Amino acid sequence: MSMTLFQMSDTARQLQQLIESGDIDEAVMLDTLEAIGASAKLEDYVFVLKDFEAQIQMHDAEITRLNENKRILESRVKYLKEKVCEYMKASGQKSANAGTFKLTMRESKSCEIVDESMIPLVYMREIPAKLEPDKKKMLKDMKDGKHIEGADLKTSCSVTVK
Repeated sequence: MSMTLFQMSDTARQLQQLIESGDIDEAVMLDTLEAIGASAKLEDYVFVLKDFEAQIQMHDAEITRLNENKRILESRVKYLKEKVCEYMKASGQKSANAGTFKLTMRESKSCEIVDESMIPLVYMREIPAKLEPDKKKMLKDMKDGKHIEGADLKTSCSVTVK
């Protein structure tokens, strides 16, 4: 029966302890790991990992394509609504029946900023600065042994596959 990667990790840890204690040498450990099929199991994991990465890239490309289609459709909706408004203004109608649809036009006003540098100070408002943790500074201090309330030093592992 084939071992799982988890079981292989446990075996590798036990072998590492034996090496550190001097009970076996590194060559014996490598032979043992080869015998339990660690290399083939890791290769299988990497094939699955690569497949997932490829799927992520395909999803990203599809998201980009769909977002572009959405932007185009939103632009068309805006254009068509503008044309309907232009017609209703030109014909002096505030509402109209169009088959199964009832159209109602309403106008609203909004302020458009043309050149922010020319706006008088009385019309400017201060937006308070947002406070957020400085994770780089915190990491440096925590690595230096400082305890920071509300934060933990997390150790993570990453694998690079080439």
